[in-house]
Amino acid sequence: MYPDASITIAGTVKNEQDLESLVWAIRSDEPSLDWPGPRLEDAGEIREIIASAIAEGRTIEFKQSERRSGEYKAIQDACKELGLSFILRVDVSAGPDGTDPGHTLFWKPGLPQPISMIGCAHSGGPFPDAEELQDLIDAGRWDEVKAKVDFIANHEEHLPRSLSAAFDLDQVAAATP
Repeated sequence: MYPDASITIAGTVKNEQDLESLVWAIRSDEPSLDWPGPRLEDAGEIREIIASAIAEGRTIEFKQSERRSGEYKAIQDACKELGLSFILRVDVSAGPDGTDPGHTLFWKPGLPQPISMIGCAHSGGPFPDAEELQDLIDAGRWDEVKAKVDFIANHEEHLPRSLSAAFDLDQVAAATP
């Protein structure tokens, strides 16, 4: 079995060339938007996903169950090259013995290398997603909710906030076949 992996990206796409570099990287890694889900391969669809995230001022999260490498090499490299932040979560707990807690990588412009932490949100690691927090709340596990929220508060400078564009994205959409 291969690990489940997700990557969240944020930052400012500076120009059309950077947009196309990001689209190419996403196409190369063929992630999904859900577990499991169809792989993203169509450049037009990827541009629409990016444009939607920019218009809504949110991040983009890509996911893939049983991702062979556990990483998104092209997306990670593009983010570093384009100055976009990312959080990579790799859950290997689905592996043969289920003992590996996975890992989480954070990178943002200005960091010489990604910050690596043991554990990931998908395996109960340090950075929970909204679903995990809701599950803890529903179960009344308040000490765990507080610990997760405190951890986020102490490390929030590493969390991507949104995706934006420093150029007129509508002109690109209109010119794209």
